[in-house]
Amino acid sequence: MESKFSKEQIVESKHFTPNEKDILNALLGEEEYSINDAKNVINKFYDREAD
Repeated sequence: MESKFSKEQIVESKHFTPNEKDILNALLGEEEYSINDAKNVINKFYDREAD
């Protein structure tokens, strides 16, 4: 089972670049996320099609 972290903990972690932290800060909600959950949010953000 993966550990879950608050948005604030993830944004403060060393797992992500400053740009990735900005993306996570904008897109994560108030629930808790694993590091893999956060990486998936970033990947979906980069993979989305432009409007």
